[in-house]
Amino acid sequence: MPVDDLPALFHDIDLYSFGPVAQRAAAFGRVHAYLAQFLEARRNEPEQGDLVDVLLAGVERDGEPCSWDDKVHTTLDVVFGGLATTTHAISGAMYELATKPDVRQEILQNPACLATAVEETVRLHAPVVAVGRTVRADVEVSGVEVKRGDRVALNFAAASRDPEVCANPRKFDVHREEVVHTAFGVGPHRCIGEHLARLEIRVAIEEFLKRIPDFELEPSTQPQYESGQLRTMKNLRLRWAV
Repeated sequence: MPVDDLPALFHDIDLYSFGPVAQRAAAFGRVHAYLAQFLEARRNEPEQGDLVDVLLAGVERDGEPCSWDDKVHTTLDVVFGGLATTTHAISGAMYELATKPDVRQEILQNPACLATAVEETVRLHAPVVAVGRTVRADVEVSGVEVKRGDRVALNFAAASRDPEVCANPRKFDVHREEVVHTAFGVGPHRCIGEHLARLEIRVAIEEFLKRIPDFELEPSTQPQYESGQLRTMKNLRLRWAV
């Protein structure tokens, strides 16, 4: 997508996800209209061998080609996932490094810890809190019966802190041998952009520490969050010497 268009898109995606309730529908409508127009323009251009061509080709649904509306909404998922999640995970990484100078020094001295830091970031600061799914068969979960066709919210963020699969789950541990989490989902709906997200978080940490190796949380402040289906850090006040 044109880079010049991204600030306006991000503004409306953020407004739809976390803004005043009365403004959310209009913000979503603007993003939907932009993407529909974008796809329409690309449909009339030669193929470029990119993800947009894949989205335009679509897939079969119930034995028939998927609808135009399906293609637009799938594009919405891709754009929302690319703009409204990784930036919030990066904020989480900065908070952890600001409040844990020993961990920050370990990463500076041992870059091998950086890969684990990225995984710990998405585990502890998962931008996607819960996703909606439709139950496909009657089942009982922990004594609760759910019926086929019921809608449920799967709390991926909580699963990433499950003490049965993650020792000391609240600790940001860059020496953890295996980081088990569900931040990118599981199964056929697993995040298509997870490898790009990891790269973005890694580069953000590397470049920040390269320029500002010593920083801290501004005294007497704590970040503020907002949670729904998604989770965001609304502000993070950092301090460092100039």
